[in-house]
Amino acid sequence: MRTALALMFVCSVFVSAQTTQEFPDTSGNAFMRLCSAVEKDKTTDQEAATSIACVSYVSGFVAGVTAHAGFAAYKMKQKVPTMFCLPEDVEPGQLVRVVLKFVRNNPEDAHRRTDVLIARALREAFPCPSK
Repeated sequence: MRTALALMFVCSVFVSAQTTQEFPDTSGNAFMRLCSAVEKDKTTDQEAATSIACVSYVSGFVAGVTAHAGFAAYKMKQKVPTMFCLPEDVEPGQLVRVVLKFVRNNPEDAHRRTDVLIARALREAFPCPSK
């Protein structure tokens, strides 16, 4: 049931995104326009669906980076440095808010690709302890 609901939300976001031709991965500016609803207490159905897409995008980025680091460590048979170190209790919505804050605080970089900005934002907010 949850999967079906999530799929409906994601599909509605993609249908509406096709109308606007804007996706959260385009740039920091697009990410801010589409994902700022995550910070609202009350949202419209459209904003809620878009927020889910934004949370999913950032969560997918984190999962991809984590999987890549694990795969690289496995293939190289040694520890591979990680880009950022998230605490276990960090929530997906919090990650989106961290990225939004980073883009707002660095407007000169808001035109850059969103994946680059997510990496920089998470590295700055959640640095790995140096040993």
